[in-house]
Amino acid sequence: TFNSLALQLQSSYAALRQSEATNRAIIEAIPDLLMRTYRDGTYIDIDSHGRLPDQTGLKVGNRVQDSLPPLLAEQRLEMMQAALATGTLQVCEQHFKSGPKTLHEEVRVAALNQDEVLVMVRNITQRKRAETALRIAEENYRSIYENALEGIFQSNTEGRFMSVNPAMAKLYGYASPAQMAAAITDIAQQIYVDSGDCHRFTQLMAQQGYVQGFEYRSYRRDGQVIWVEEDTRAVKDDTGNILYYEGMIKDVSDRKQREAALQIQLQELQIEIDETKKAQAVAQLTESGYFQEIETEVTQIDLDSFWS
Repeated sequence: TFNSLALQLQSSYAALRQSEATNRAIIEAIPDLLMRTYRDGTYIDIDSHGRLPDQTGLKVGNRVQDSLPPLLAEQRLEMMQAALATGTLQVCEQHFKSGPKTLHEEVRVAALNQDEVLVMVRNITQRKRAETALRIAEENYRSIYENALEGIFQSNTEGRFMSVNPAMAKLYGYASPAQMAAAITDIAQQIYVDSGDCHRFTQLMAQQGYVQGFEYRSYRRDGQVIWVEEDTRAVKDDTGNILYYEGMIKDVSDRKQREAALQIQLQELQIEIDETKKAQAVAQLTESGYFQEIETEVTQIDLDSFWS
C-alpha cells in the first residue's frame, strides 16, 4: 500500500514535470511579451524571451503607469478591469513613439483569477507598415484605374466583363462601367465585328498567354463600328489554367482612317508616277535621232504614189 502510494505520487510528479515542461515550451515558442499583473496594474512576472520592448519601467514590482504613456496606461487598466469583470478576452491595438520610430502593438488581456490577469503584447509594426504600403499601392492603382484615358478591363473565359473602368465604358458608349458590365453578356458576339478576330485572339492567348497591339473592328453600344487596339494578358492558376483576362483597349479609328487615306494617296501617286514615266518614255523616243530620221523620211513620201 505504501509502495503503491509512492508509485502514484512519483507518477503524478512526473506528469506534473512533463506538464510544466510542455507549458514552458509553449510559452517559449510564443513571440509575444507575456506579463502577469495584479488588478491594480503591478507587474508580478514578465516573460519577454530576451526581447524587451523600448519601454522604461517595465520590470517586476513596477506598475503599468510606470511603463506606458498616461493614455495607454489608462486604456490598459480598463482592459484589465473588463477582463476580470467579464472573464472574456480583451483585445486592442496601440501605437506609441519610441525615439524617432512609431511602434505598433497588439494587446490581449485574459483573466487568470479574481485578482490577476495575463497580458500578451505582440509587436505588429512590420505588419502595420506592410498594410499601409499595400493600402497606398491599392489607392494608387485605383486612381490610375479610374482616371486612365485608355480602357482597362478584366473579363472571364465565359465571355463576360468582370470589371471595366470609366474610360472603357465611355469608349463603347455606355453611361457607366456597371451598365457596360451588365449589358455585355457575350463578348464574342457583342464586341467583335469579325468572328475570325475573336478566334485569333483565343488562339494567341492559348499559345502565348498574351496579345500586344492586337487590332480589330469592334461594335459600340449604338452599333457604330470602330477600330480598337488591345494589349491583354491571361491570368493563370498554378496548374496553367486561365482564370481571366486583363488588359487595355484604345480607340484607333482615327489612325486607321488616316492610314486608309494615305494608302489611297499612295495609290494615286503611283498612278501619276506611272503616267509620268510613260510620258517621259514617249518624249525620249520622239526626241531621239532615229525617230527624227524616220519622221523626215515619212514626210517626204508621196502617199498617192506609195499606195498606187
